[in-house]
Amino acid sequence: MSESRSKLTKSLSFLKRSFVAEWMVLTGLFLATLVMLYPLSLNPNEMVPEPADPLLNVWRMHWDKHSILSGVDSLRRLFDANIFYPYPMTLAYSEHFLMETALALPILLLADSHLLGMNLSVLLSFVLSAYGAYLLISDWTRNRWAGLFAGFLLAFAPYRYGHINHLELLVMQWMPLTLLSLHWLLTRTHRRYLVLFILFFNLQALSAVNYTFHLALACAKSCSETYLLSSCCRLLYFGDPSVVAGPHVSRYLPLPGLMAKQEHGDASGIAGEPKPYNAFWSFL
Repeated sequence: MSESRSKLTKSLSFLKRSFVAEWMVLTGLFLATLVMLYPLSLNPNEMVPEPADPLLNVWRMHWDKHSILSGVDSLRRLFDANIFYPYPMTLAYSEHFLMETALALPILLLADSHLLGMNLSVLLSFVLSAYGAYLLISDWTRNRWAGLFAGFLLAFAPYRYGHINHLELLVMQWMPLTLLSLHWLLTRTHRRYLVLFILFFNLQALSAVNYTFHLALACAKSCSETYLLSSCCRLLYFGDPSVVAGPHVSRYLPLPGLMAKQEHGDASGIAGEPKPYNAFWSFL
């Protein structure tokens, strides 16, 4: 009895230390984000980097919130946005921002400021992207400092500052979490890791379709490397490592975008803008 009580006490103590350590990491990443994104971080209710894409993002979030909260009929017409009348499914001409709006919905409801919701979503994307990379690299290397360094490099890379106006390109926190759950699935073979993998993959797909294809390639590469490693182990040791080389990868198909393109052709003809700045599906 005393032995089991001692083990339970040690387990609870370990969990408490881990919980405190994770909160310290999150707090540090949050403070780093406030410093690295100054002055935007101190003026989220009245400041935008430039008056173009950020205001488009604000409109997207406003339309999504309106459609989500206005009943079933409004939700059914989600993609029939109030732009490019009389063309239907005009929200599909660009990113729909459904996941970004869902994450920012409490802020949008409490503050009633879509600009605040959009800017806080930008700040949150830096914190969560850094934390996701931290979890992935910490698990791979068994070193928290390596994870922190990797998270800082990912979150505050020059690429992200170059796209600070494009929230859809900043939301990449689900990618390291997808790769982490896939790594667990390939090495531990438990059903819950498959559920996590499918969940995080689809969250990334709903956040930014541009990154979905890159993520699918990374997952395929990880699976192939694991399969090759297991084959080498069988050749060297005549064993059969317990790895799974073919997890079920969930698929994401943005049907509204494809339907809009098939019915109306290239969206650039409607908007009158050059192809490089048009919706992602315009070159398919």
